[in-house]
Amino acid sequence: MTSPRPTLLIRRSTTTTTTARASAALALLVLLAGCVLAPARAHAATEVMYLDDPITDNYKASYNADPSAPERRTWLSMRSVTAAGTTWRPAEPGSIVVTSGGSVAVTGSDGRSATLTFATASGPVGTPLVRVDPTGAQSGGRWGPLVTVTDQATLRGTPGVLEFTLASGGATLATGSVSYRYDSQLANVASDHIEYNGPGGRWWVGATRTRTNWEPEPATPPSLRAAPAGSTGTGARPRITRIWLPLRTSRRHVTLRVRGRNAGGVRITRIRVRIDGRRWGRWISTRSRYTLDLGRGRRTHAVRIQLRDARGRTSAVSRRRITCSC
Repeated sequence: MTSPRPTLLIRRSTTTTTTARASAALALLVLLAGCVLAPARAHAATEVMYLDDPITDNYKASYNADPSAPERRTWLSMRSVTAAGTTWRPAEPGSIVVTSGGSVAVTGSDGRSATLTFATASGPVGTPLVRVDPTGAQSGGRWGPLVTVTDQATLRGTPGVLEFTLASGGATLATGSVSYRYDSQLANVASDHIEYNGPGGRWWVGATRTRTNWEPEPATPPSLRAAPAGSTGTGARPRITRIWLPLRTSRRHVTLRVRGRNAGGVRITRIRVRIDGRRWGRWISTRSRYTLDLGRGRRTHAVRIQLRDARGRTSAVSRRRITCSC
């Protein structure tokens, strides 16, 4: 028997005071079944994070065995990160190294050790790798996250957002976020241009777009502030204000109601859910209909939910548990 398709609704809060207050609250109704999330990583931004001379190094289709094939990888390279009162860099290997896992061990100019982790927060970009290139003679060596643009069409309207977390001894020292955004000047170049068939965008740090690696280097390379984790550099984050979910159920299909508050009047447009140890579900339009299923069997599920607004800013992850005798 086919499961009924759950609905996802947005209800704007009704208030008669001001237009700003009228657009501040959103009520979301979702029929969810089958999504449980792993514990969310907490971000406690105790310090501002700056990136030293960050640049966009899009991989080049012209270097492929078949130059007509598209190349969707892009590397945000930098010299160092400044946070928590010191400058951080990874140990430089003897040759170029690309590591999986999105984390790199870094050492501070004061001798402290820490780990810098890059994670995909939202948008059409894949799981970050870390590329360390000690051979960048013109810049004294470079390193940073390397990602693949997974959907170039989506990139036109939705930036890819990465979050940075600098941690040491179990404590978060600083967080930050950067975004990869569509750039029509790079996406629509002629076939003889170096960016032809490339990812079609560039990295932004806060409100500043970075130069590409082939554009002239400024006399004084900038140190750019990375926006707090969970944002794209402007304003606060949307947030989940209330969740309705039964503690126990005998039904495979349950109703989850979520109320969210937007930030700066920017409309909340997406929601995603994760079940148990599975991967996050895709970002769902808050105006679409989707089928979600808890499955059969008696067990307790941990359901995690996250919202995203039209600027790509994400809410903190909220969690609820539900025991199903299905």
